[in-house]
Amino acid sequence: MDRPAHTPDASLAKGSRWDATIVASDPAGTETGRRRFVFALDAAGVSDGRAVPPIDPALLLAVLLLALGIAGLAFGLAGGVLPRTLPDASRPALLGASTVGALLGLAIIVVAGPR
Repeated sequence: MDRPAHTPDASLAKGSRWDATIVASDPAGTETGRRRFVFALDAAGVSDGRAVPPIDPALLLAVLLLALGIAGLAFGLAGGVLPRTLPDASRPALLGASTVGALLGLAIIVVAGPR
């Protein structure tokens, strides 16, 4: 059976729901895979059925920034210094960078929030 490899100029109506099945086959015509997609469209784009990762990467990065910022602040306030640097330059740099990292992580969490 001759089927087109793809549809280059498909126009999908706003406010519609779709149930699509993608079938992959080898040159001999044997089916090698099948995947079903159910989605809905609105004026802005895909409104339902979008595949998202189980953990939001931006939220993971924000939590990591916040945790490392707090750890750096604790280390710096406890008197720790960065290796192979002058203590008088290291401690302010460590405290400043840790503060910025913690505030940036907190800002991402508050502004972006989980999806």
